[in-house]
Amino acid sequence: MPVMDAYSVWIMIHSTDNGTSWTAPAEVGFLPGKRDGMPVPLLLKDNKGIVFSIESVRNTKSPFIIWSSTAAKWNDAERGTVQNKRRWVAISDSYFGGAPYLVQLPAGETLLSFQAKAGRNVKNVKKNTMLVYAGNDEAKNFRRMNDPWPNLPENEGAYYSSLFVKDANTVVLVTTRNNAKNISEVWWKEGKIMR
Repeated sequence: MPVMDAYSVWIMIHSTDNGTSWTAPAEVGFLPGKRDGMPVPLLLKDNKGIVFSIESVRNTKSPFIIWSSTAAKWNDAERGTVQNKRRWVAISDSYFGGAPYLVQLPAGETLLSFQAKAGRNVKNVKKNTMLVYAGNDEAKNFRRMNDPWPNLPENEGAYYSSLFVKDANTVVLVTTRNNAKNISEVWWKEGKIMR
């Protein structure tokens, strides 16, 4: 019996009347032979488009950003592909970043968090650590900004995070922290935005 290779096609529906009615599903992203996952959508300020961050399993690098103009909303010509430059690797570092989360600050910069080994000698995803990168107002040019738990021992970990912009000066990272006894807890950590 033949076995199909697993893959993901990202589908979008949207509403223009506060959820009373919805459009038909439309394909917005697909990469053959890979398994994209954990999308986080973001409507960029100043009509700079719609993006979402994804992890891309079976790729050597991750996460990716997929973009569309707000007018096109990923119509057939604007599906997120590397070839049409509407899909790009978010970071230049040689990490595989999983479970990415994307937000935009009031001043326009974007923040991206994700879990990665980041040089750690770990095999269990629960023993990864979290990294936070800052990008421009188009969700591009991300650079490493912060390690919320620097020097985390390899028998502890941080994974499955989300970001929240609390106010113009404060961002919150909510993370699953795994301790040396392999027990996981949800931790809240606040960071200040310095200019």
